[in-house]
Amino acid sequence: ASSVNASTLRLTGLSSGLDTESIVEGLLTASKLKLESAEKQKTKLDWKQTAYKSILSKLSAFQTKYFGTSTTSSASTLLGTNLTKLAASYSSPYVSVTTTSDSASGAFYISDIVSLASSAKLSGAGGVSANPTISVDTDNLAELSGKAVAVTLDGVKKTITFSDKTYTSVEDVRAELASQLQGAFGSGRINVSAAGDSIALAASNSTLQISVPSDTTQDPTSVLDFGGYTSNRLSLSTAFGSAGLSQSVAGEDGSLAFSINGVSFSFSSTATLNEIMKSVNASNAGVKMSYSSLTDSFSLASTVTGAQSAVSVEDTTGSLMGALFGGGTMTAGTDAVVKMSVNGSTDEADMITLTRSSNTFTVDGTQISLLGKASGDAEEGIGVKLAYDTDAIATRISDFVTDYNELLKTLTDALSEEVYSDYAPLTDDERAELSDDEAAKWEEKAKSGLLRGDSALSSIVSDLRTSMSSLVKSLIGDDA
Repeated sequence: ASSVNASTLRLTGLSSGLDTESIVEGLLTASKLKLESAEKQKTKLDWKQTAYKSILSKLSAFQTKYFGTSTTSSASTLLGTNLTKLAASYSSPYVSVTTTSDSASGAFYISDIVSLASSAKLSGAGGVSANPTISVDTDNLAELSGKAVAVTLDGVKKTITFSDKTYTSVEDVRAELASQLQGAFGSGRINVSAAGDSIALAASNSTLQISVPSDTTQDPTSVLDFGGYTSNRLSLSTAFGSAGLSQSVAGEDGSLAFSINGVSFSFSSTATLNEIMKSVNASNAGVKMSYSSLTDSFSLASTVTGAQSAVSVEDTTGSLMGALFGGGTMTAGTDAVVKMSVNGSTDEADMITLTRSSNTFTVDGTQISLLGKASGDAEEGIGVKLAYDTDAIATRISDFVTDYNELLKTLTDALSEEVYSDYAPLTDDERAELSDDEAAKWEEKAKSGLLRGDSALSSIVSDLRTSMSSLVKSLIGDDA
């Protein structure tokens, strides 16, 4: 017979007389040792995988830096065309010169930048926004004393409070408001005029806003009506019909339609001026439409330069183009015109005249960008030399040799690193018996030699050495 002691999980009383507790303990210990051994092998494999990844990362970085990748042209790397690329030597703020693989050594001379390329531009006249207008209820003028309006000029906000006196006419209100504004912002900053029962405020080249003051006891709306807020600058984010334009532009059905450079556009009454500009700029009309709050005007500039660039507009429904650009100024595009010699000569007889539609163009493989020109009729007289930058080439080659040697040393060190066979990965129990410093030193030795004699790594080292040897042979010729 046998019995089980539930409190100790001990088996006793077997008729054979065996010490079953010792046997079970031995079996558990053997199983634990097997598990620990498997865990240590797994840890070592993880370490080896990490070591491989580190090596591969270094190889990839070296490859990319000097030879490019499958998605990066080797011509753009440090050992690409940079070794055979000419350097441009010049001193001038008016040009930028960039050599390419097609550039030829030598020199050229820019005698005169006659003109720069520019785009055609249509600039609208200023004042497309309506000025703030206040309607005066002359029947309630007795209520105006002590009332106020908040006025903001170019970001500076002040409260204008009407004096405690009797107002009998619109002119009385205009004069009081003009006097108060002059005292608050200075003479000539804000013009105040009256017509009928209305008062208009204007501020040239400044942003002006008027609103109801925060103090409700000073609310002037029983006498002065301006909708609670008004400004002399239109709102680009409001439907165009209520954006604050100085004139109505919608067609009979409230919509808009127009063409720019022959490309048609149409918008419903809910469209904002921002949406209209974005649509125009994203189209193939070839223009950029913009608004300046400083001058309160719109402009249309061709996205290409040259004398052939053009901007033309036409309204088909409504009058937006007429409102924005009527009475404006059209500036024709111009070509870039440069007098230069391609052999470096400064003699007038050797000069040729280039006419280009862009300020960036190529001459015999070398890119020239015009950044500006001397004032008036002054000639720039820019000499440019194209030659190999031997110092830069030597630096690139030296950097390559240094990086190659460091990479090769990393690989060969890993192949010959000493193996400490007595140091295996630590279990959690073993680590707990050591200090942090002792555990770190133990693990350092346990990781040593993971790639010692590794066949794959040896093959890479051999290929590296062979590749470098082949490169040198190609430089000295097949007969060497």
